[in-house]
Amino acid sequence: MLDGEKNIIKRAIKGEASAFGLLYDEYQPRIYRFIYLKVSHREEAEDLTHQVFLSAWQNVGDYEFKGFPFSSWLYQIARNQVIDHYRTKKKNVSLENIADPEIESSYEQEFDSNLDIKKIKQAI
Repeated sequence: MLDGEKNIIKRAIKGEASAFGLLYDEYQPRIYRFIYLKVSHREEAEDLTHQVFLSAWQNVGDYEFKGFPFSSWLYQIARNQVIDHYRTKKKNVSLENIADPEIESSYEQEFDSNLDIKKIKQAI
């Protein structure tokens, strides 16, 4: 926790960029580590960390001290960013790429019958 953090937060809420910069410098490494443990990719963790602090800067005016450290608010933003990241990262499968079961089964039958013919030829 920074010395005089409450004062720094109040200045950041008023729009003072240098005060928010102090908060960024203090908490960025911790938030990055938290996110990196969740996504396991350096580039994604860096992007999400930047999004967290951008969101925090845009919404710092809504921050209210409720007896918890400022970092808990940042971790909540980070958690939400990670959740959103995984929601948007879901793979979409095109129905056109899914094989037709009837065609697939006919190929399987043809392959099986070719194996049976080879076994019969070997037996003869």
